[in-house]
Amino acid sequence: MTYVYPAEMRATRDRLRRRKYLARKRADLLGHIQNTNSQCNLEPFGKKITYKSNRGEVTERFVDPDVRMSMTVDLEPITSARNDRTIRFDFALTCEPLDNDLGFTCKRVRRCRFGARGA
Repeated sequence: MTYVYPAEMRATRDRLRRRKYLARKRADLLGHIQNTNSQCNLEPFGKKITYKSNRGEVTERFVDPDVRMSMTVDLEPITSARNDRTIRFDFALTCEPLDNDLGFTCKRVRRCRFGARGA
């Protein structure tokens, strides 16, 4: 069964749908940070990281630079996303020369970009 929203309520419906999407994305990112913390056998966070004031030293807990970068990427949309922006993830290929001059080592890095709505 479907319900056709009245014309004056459609903007509200659209905002609620967008808010629901963003709330789920935020929960997914915070859950990933919590899971990574426990997978690295680190002490649990002392306070809830859902609050902005408690996220100050989250990335410094991790020793591995790749994990630290992943946590930074996870925190970026949470801390700096605005309501009028969309969050998009893409992958960049970063290459570094090897010490033995035999070539390059490359890896995929997840990167977060912000763009105007509809872009």
